[in-house]
Amino acid sequence: MHLYAALLAASAAALAPSTSRPPRRSRIYTAIAEPETTETKVEPPKCPLNAEAQLLAARDAILRASKDGVTRQQLRTLLRRDGELVPPDETWTGGIMQLYGACRPLARDLLRKIGEARDDKPSLREQRLDVSGVDGEALLVAEGESPKNDASLFIQPSSEIQKTIESVCAAAGPRLVLTLNPQFRDVDDTLD
Repeated sequence: MHLYAALLAASAAALAPSTSRPPRRSRIYTAIAEPETTETKVEPPKCPLNAEAQLLAARDAILRASKDGVTRQQLRTLLRRDGELVPPDETWTGGIMQLYGACRPLARDLLRKIGEARDDKPSLREQRLDVSGVDGEALLVAEGESPKNDASLFIQPSSEIQKTIESVCAAAGPRLVLTLNPQFRDVDDTLD
């Protein structure tokens, strides 16, 4: 018991501040107060001002998300009309087929750009999904030189083809599946 008391007294004496020199800062405190910064500052994305810039920004965002394991993605983009980018909302004059006509080239170019970024030249196949032929829904499939680079893209899907979307997602496994300018809203957002 005396040995235990002696160890406690010695520990207390060692921890007591000395009057001959100032107390030292603990290493833990120093590490917290002065952390090393190795992070690089990431600039926020800029709004694209033309169709090519929008295409490249969408491609880059898709590839970043895909690299992080997000292989089911939804995109909402502006569409080209009379050389300008315009929203596909209530201000669009014309119907869903005019929207489809503007969205289809964007979808094809997007899948090609994704393939090029992966050092691949995909072949594209298109299948119309609207039974009536007037709803502007289609599925584009980009078959890459390597199956891991395959990608599927739904153009303007509606909630009526939800089962088709689910079956394509199941068949795609870890490969990329995109929906471009869906006709449904999955959140109550005034900007959506």
